[in-house]
Amino acid sequence: MPIEGKRIILREHRKEDSPNRTKLRN
Repeated sequence: MPIEGKRIILREHRKEDSPNRTKLRN
């Protein structure tokens, strides 16, 4: 996988992770 592809996936993962974490905590 190219580095650019990994960067985009990590970005999307972080975006989905933060809201999901707050929802789970609440």
